[in-house]
This record gives sequence, C-alpha cells and structure tokens, in this order.
Amino acid sequence: MKEGTYRFGVERGMQRSFTVLALMLAMLWTVTLVSAAGTLDGGTATAGWLFVVVLLGSAVRAWRCRLAAPDAWAASAAALVVYVAIGVSRPEAIVVGTRGNPALVAGILAAGFLPPRRAWPACVTVCLGQVIASLPSDGPVGALESLWPAVSGTLAAGVLSGVMRSAAARADHAHDALLAAQANEAHHEGLRSAHRTFQRMLHDDVAAALQAVAGRGVTRAEVRRSCADALAAISRAPAAPVGGTRNLAGDVEDLRTVIAVTTTVHIDGDVLVPAAVASAMLAAAREALRNVDRHAFADAVSVRLEEGPHGVTLTVADNGVGFSPTRARGRSWGLNGSVVERMAEVGGTAEVVSEKDAGTSVRLGWSRAAALSQVEMARPDRVGLIALAVGDIRRPLAAVCVPYLLSMYVIAVIHSDAAEGADRLTLWYTGVVLVTLALIVRAHRPVPGRVGVLAAAFAVTGLVYGLSVIPADSLDDFGSWPIGAISPLFVVLLTVRSVREAVIPLVAEEIAVLALIATGDLEAASPGAVLPALLAPVFGVVMVWVIVRTVLRLGAVVSDAHREQLAITVAEAAQQAHVTLHQRRLSEIGAELLPFLRAVGADREPPSGQEARERARALETMARDELHLPGVIDAEIRGLLSTARQAGCVVTFQSDTDSVDPPPVLRDLLAAALRGSVTPRELTLSLHPGADRVEVSLVTVPGDSSRSAEIGRSLAAFGPVVDDFPEATCVHLVVHRNGHHVPGSGDMTPGPIPVTLEGRSRA
Repeated sequence: MKEGTYRFGVERGMQRSFTVLALMLAMLWTVTLVSAAGTLDGGTATAGWLFVVVLLGSAVRAWRCRLAAPDAWAASAAALVVYVAIGVSRPEAIVVGTRGNPALVAGILAAGFLPPRRAWPACVTVCLGQVIASLPSDGPVGALESLWPAVSGTLAAGVLSGVMRSAAARADHAHDALLAAQANEAHHEGLRSAHRTFQRMLHDDVAAALQAVAGRGVTRAEVRRSCADALAAISRAPAAPVGGTRNLAGDVEDLRTVIAVTTTVHIDGDVLVPAAVASAMLAAAREALRNVDRHAFADAVSVRLEEGPHGVTLTVADNGVGFSPTRARGRSWGLNGSVVERMAEVGGTAEVVSEKDAGTSVRLGWSRAAALSQVEMARPDRVGLIALAVGDIRRPLAAVCVPYLLSMYVIAVIHSDAAEGADRLTLWYTGVVLVTLALIVRAHRPVPGRVGVLAAAFAVTGLVYGLSVIPADSLDDFGSWPIGAISPLFVVLLTVRSVREAVIPLVAEEIAVLALIATGDLEAASPGAVLPALLAPVFGVVMVWVIVRTVLRLGAVVSDAHREQLAITVAEAAQQAHVTLHQRRLSEIGAELLPFLRAVGADREPPSGQEARERARALETMARDELHLPGVIDAEIRGLLSTARQAGCVVTFQSDTDSVDPPPVLRDLLAAALRGSVTPRELTLSLHPGADRVEVSLVTVPGDSSRSAEIGRSLAAFGPVVDDFPEATCVHLVVHRNGHHVPGSGDMTPGPIPVTLEGRSRA
C-alpha cells in the first residue's frame, strides 16, 4: 500500500477497530449458536456458522490491514444467506439485537471498501433481506425498527471512512507543505547564520591578521601565525555547527598562545559540552583576548574554565586600562557580534565587567538546563496528538456519533409510552444528545476533567433510572434501548479525555444491567438474549478505543518523525546555505585577499616591508568595507573607493553588519557618486531601518552639480531623489520589502532585504 504517513495510519486504525467488532460479534454468535443448538434447524445453524467464519476471516485480514472489496462482497453474501435461513425457519433463539449483526457488518464493509455506486445497492439489498426475514416475527414496525444498527453503522462507516481518508490526505499534503516551508525558513536562517559567521571571520581573523601585517613591533612568527589562523578560519567558515560533544578543557589550554601578552590558564578538570557551544565559547574567548591585545595595554591575562552546578564558565580577565562596557556595547562589533551575540546563539551569556584603570573581565557562561529549556519541545497533549494524526477530530467524531444518536432518539420516541416514567427517559436522552453534541463541537480543544465527570455522571444516573422503569422482558427487543443509548457519549469521552473516564461509567452500566438481571427486574430467556444487551454499549467504545489508540500512537510517531525529519532538513539546509553564502562572499574579496595571506603565511612575502604594510592596510580597509556592506562592493567600487581615499576623501559607512543582503542599489549609488572627475572631501552612506522599509541616505561634501546630475541619471527610475547644495549633495531612497514602487517618490523595491541601523564603520 503506497500511502502517505497519515493515510496509512488512519487506514490501520479503522481496519483494526473492525477487527475488534468482528471478534466480539463472532463471540456473540458462537454463544448464541451453541446455547440454541437444540432448537435451531440445520439451515439456520449452518448459515450462522458461515457468518462466524466470515467474521473471523475478516478479523484476521483487518488486523493485517488487508480488507478490500472482496471482503465486503463476502460479508454481503453471508448476510443474505443468514436472512434467507431466518426467514424460512423463524428461530426465536436469534433475538432482534443479534439478527441485525449480519447487515451491520455487510454495511460497514461495503461503505468502507466499495465504491459508492456499488456500496449503496449492496447495503440496500442486505437491509431488505433483514426486513423480509424479520417481518413474520416482528411485524412491519418491528422489522423497520430493527434496521437502526445497520443503518446508523453503515452511515457512520461511510462518512467516517471518507472523512478520515480525506483528512489524512490533507494532513499528508499539509505535512509536506509545512516541511517545505520549514526547510525554506531553515535555508534563510542558515544564510543569516552563515552571514554572521563570515562577518565574525572577517573581523576576528582576517582583519586581525592584516592588522598584524600592517602594524609595527609584531614578530615575523606572530604575523605568519595570524595569517595561518585567518586562512584556517576561512577554510572552516562553510561548515555549519556540528553535533556531538567536545571536551572544552583541551581547547582552552591552547588559548595561552593566542596573543603575545603573558596568559595563564586555569582549568577545573574535563568539561564536556555540545560541540556548537564549545566552538562559540572558544571563538568568543579568542576575540576577548584579541581585544586585550589591541586595547587593554595589559601585561597579564588570566583564563579560567570552571564547571559547577549551575553550568560552565569561561572567564578572560586582564589588568589593563579598562573601559566603559555600556558605551562600547553600542559601538563595538567585536564585543557585540563576536562575543555577546555568539554566546546568545547557543543559549549562553556574556558578561563584561570593566572599570577605568581596573582591568576587564569577560565572563562567558552556558547552562545546560537553561539551554534545554529554550529548545525543548513540549510533547503534545491527547488532543494535540490526535490533531497531528488526523487533523480536526470533530468531523470523524460527528460521523461516528450523530447517526447513532439520531437512530436511538427515534427509538426512544417510539418507546416513550412503553411504561410509566418512560416519557421522562426521552427528556433525559434529549439532554444526553445535547451534551454529546456539545462535547463534539469543542473536541478540537482540551475538555476540562470536571466537564467529563459531570457528563458521565448525568448519563449513568439517567440510565440507572431508565433500567428501573423499562419492561422486564424488554431485553428481547428494543425496549431496552437505554442500555446502548449513551455509547456515543462514552466514545466522545474516550476520545477527548481518557480511557478511564469512558470505562468507569461503562463498567457501572454493565454492573447495573447484571444486577437487575440477577434480581429478576430484567428477564433473559437465554444467554443469547443477555449478550446483545451487554455488548451493545461495548461495541462502539472498544472500536473507537482501538482507533484512538492507533491514532495516538500515530500522532506520537508523526511528532517524533517530524522532529527528526525537521532536524535533518534544517541541518542540510543550513549546511547548504553556509557553503553557498561563504563561496559567494569569498569570491567577491578572495581574489585579492587570499593570495596575500598565503604569501605572508608561507613567508614568501616579508611582512616587515613598507609595501607589505601598505598592502595590508588597503586589504584591511577592503575587509571592513565588506564587513559593513556585504555583497555590495565589487571590484569596480573597490577601485573607486581606493582612488577616493588616496585623494583624501573620508569615507564613512553607517550600516547593520547583520544584514545578509543590503540593497543592491547601493552599488549604483556609490558608483555614480565616485565616478566624477572631482573627488569629494567626505562621503557618508547610511542605512536606516523601518518595519517594512529601509531608508538609504548618501551625503557627499561639498556639493557638486555634475555629481548630482550623474546620480540623478543613475537613479532616474526612482524619481527625484537628489538634492544639491553648495555645502553638500544629498540622496534619499526608500527600499520597500513588499515589492511595490511608487514612481517619483524615491521608493524602490528590489525584494525582501532585512536592514537595520546599528554601529558605524569609518575607513
């Protein structure tokens, strides 16, 4: 059977519930045939045993989920044989409750496994056979009344099978769509994560190596090591975070050689943490050490790794000049992006304590309990698991219960004058119907326990009263209708609450029936008359219990499988996004950057010469430009920026380094502003975020009419966006995320570009 996950689970649940029904009916008919062996003629007994064989065969096939159209035809043929035998011999041992079983089984199988154009003729034929067989002993009204189990069961099976299968098909489709959407979101999140990784690599490793080359007083060995570290970081950058655990102690020991300042390391034994946490803590600690080397003017650094009851702590402390963490946090990319945000991404914390002339302490913390509380998925409740398996449970419940409720209500009205007080039973059952329907309506949400208890108590109390007023001989006909009347309520409670809340009132009902039989208030001519009364409320409850149990198990499997599949999908999407973005970003700057780092790292180009230092400064500026405007500055723009800076232009970028794709129009804007023959003294480019837009501002000093005209021509499609004054040329654009552009407004929309303002880059 090639089915979707949900479709297969639903099919299995329905077929295995039929297994329970078939086995219970086989037991009922076996008891009836054995107890009446001396009174049944050979034809009726043979037909009865044929029906038992068909039931057992169908039960086996249903348990193996192999029921199909031939089983429906076999059940219909067996039912007709039984009704022919009953019509001929008119056996009193087969009471009206038992007599409808063949039509019930044939109707359920036909509705579930035959196409509609064949199912309904088969059901009508079998029902006619039952009516004809019942006419001699029950009369017209009794014969028609005896049809209600077959009619309600067939309707419920037909509607339920269609609803459940279509719901399962929709659930399979929705599951695939959800997985695709989550994979897409994972890809974009992977891009964002890869972007942050690349930005940190540019800042922490590449820029640091270029600073080492460009600076004075750095030994050749230290320069080579910095370049080698930068190249290693570039080669590692495409990899998404891996799983597994890692011993942080061994890696922390290596931190003593990151900078030239004397570094002491204190380790409190082995510390096992997730690999992603170890990578984040080590990278953040390296950046903290580099900040000591750049800014602290310290002569000693202490690195301490500790593990306590509240988690893991890695502390980097120096005795340098200190600073104001509050002021630096708003301006420092290294502190924000490489330390604070990096730890936050793995559920950790970064605390910076510093005072002027009192040194600085960077405390990195990670708590396993806190991290699990952030990512642990709560297991769905009962209703949630059912919804995972079949979607909205209300339609299947209504399909099972409503036909039964309506049929039973008609019988209740017919027997409302059978005994004194029977009219009050009809009123009570009206309440049972309303309560059951109300529970079905809100079955898609958790039902409070007190509601279920009150509903069951109301139903059982009314039932006990009903058993005390119905005629004593009513077990042989439908005068004992209250016994099975509350089964739909038990079915709903079993579905939305728990097995216990359905079984306890069901057992109470069975005990009450047996007690009345034992005291003689209810009379049974034979065991064959008692069993239908006892099993009537059990059939539906047990069948639905099997379905619900299967559905709950399926829901749990689907939930677990979805988490596993999502984890795999996210990992694959993140890895692909990391590689894609890394390759794209590296292709934009790698042609100039990588050969230089390799040459210096391999000592093919001496780092101490003036030419090497100037080249390193230029490449560092290029890296920082890429850091603040990723993907915008191509070879042409780099050349124009280099020429402008050499001519004395002060270039300032104010942007968010967390943006994966700043507006592509920036490239055209920068090119138009720098192509002119007159170089501006200052150029400031700013990005200002909004809820659904990004404002782009460019200011060049002084103003220049030719530059203004060039920018206007380059951005002509966006309307009048340039204002030129003697003091400055100003440009203002609005980039929308919704895909709409209003000509003449300066608004443009190249697509979804998440840009916000944070930090300032000066070159």
